[in-house]
Amino acid sequence: MCKAVHLWQALSDERIGKLRDDAMRLEGVRKLVSEDDDFLLGLVIAEIMDSVRALARSVARLGKWCADPLLQHFEHVIADLVSKASYPYRFEFTGKKMDGEVKKMEKFIAAASNLYQEIEVLADMEGEGLAAFKRRIGWQRQAVKRLQEVSVWNRSYDYTVLLLARSLFTIVGRMKIIFGFQNTNLSLYLLDSKRKLLNAPPSTLGAAALSLHYANIIVTIEKLAMSPISIGPSVRDELYNMLPGSIRMALRMRLRDPALAAEWSDAMTRILEWLSPLAHNMVMWQSARSFEQQRWASSTSVLLIQTLYYANQVKTEAAIAELLVGLNYLWRFGKELNSKAVQDCANGRNLNRSWQTKCKIHTIGR
Repeated sequence: MCKAVHLWQALSDERIGKLRDDAMRLEGVRKLVSEDDDFLLGLVIAEIMDSVRALARSVARLGKWCADPLLQHFEHVIADLVSKASYPYRFEFTGKKMDGEVKKMEKFIAAASNLYQEIEVLADMEGEGLAAFKRRIGWQRQAVKRLQEVSVWNRSYDYTVLLLARSLFTIVGRMKIIFGFQNTNLSLYLLDSKRKLLNAPPSTLGAAALSLHYANIIVTIEKLAMSPISIGPSVRDELYNMLPGSIRMALRMRLRDPALAAEWSDAMTRILEWLSPLAHNMVMWQSARSFEQQRWASSTSVLLIQTLYYANQVKTEAAIAELLVGLNYLWRFGKELNSKAVQDCANGRNLNRSWQTKCKIHTIGR
């Protein structure tokens, strides 16, 4: 249900508008992924279709235990969905009806989450078996019963699976309208189990399995750039150990060039303005995915094209090397300023002592 709700919300007019006007226009996306709108849209469609296919597999698996023959053989229903111009089963909701079903599923999801928490609390309380807990156990049982009544706990198995099946049909119908899909396109995406939709091109960080690692490096650099004076040897070593060999080599070559700290400060700011959002989105996307696998699906609206997944590896490494060079010069400049301040302070104290000594000698002489 989480997957169905998030898919429907991702296909709303508002989200699709933001996708075309904002996500695909991110400077980092244009620099590191592609400037071709059709190519970017293809990546978005592939990601959404991957989620649709996962939902279809789930519904087909759940349908095996249904009493309804159509749900029992849902994989054949899916085949008809993508191969015929019209749907013979009348599964598809209207848009308005689907909005209502989504609200219903959101309530089911929230109730299920709360129900499992309350069941765990009840199990702990019953395990104690103390007389003092008897009244609280009674209240807890009532709370569990109320949640069972408003969740899918008291719904029939066929009702729940049919709701998912009809939602899937409606989502696919919505995609055909938005993206202009033909049935042949759908069959390629949904029926070919060997088709890898999210395979990143060989030149990308996703293909090299480095997207999250590079995102963490960029976020670390961003934090250190806010206070370069506070960077100690251990912090520098930790950051350096995070770098792959290709970036270390590029860094050594770039550090030979003389530069002004002020110029590098401006350069770092410009790079971070377009690179940092992709790094943060990558961390957010991965965190949401991990959370979903643990228990409940996340409601994050971040798509892979908004992250470093499809980013060109060579271009990204060049940008990171620039940031590291800039951070190095800022650190040196800050260190020099700090040393100068300490020296000026020491000179000031010496001058003050000298002046006090002269005053004492002058007083004694009088």
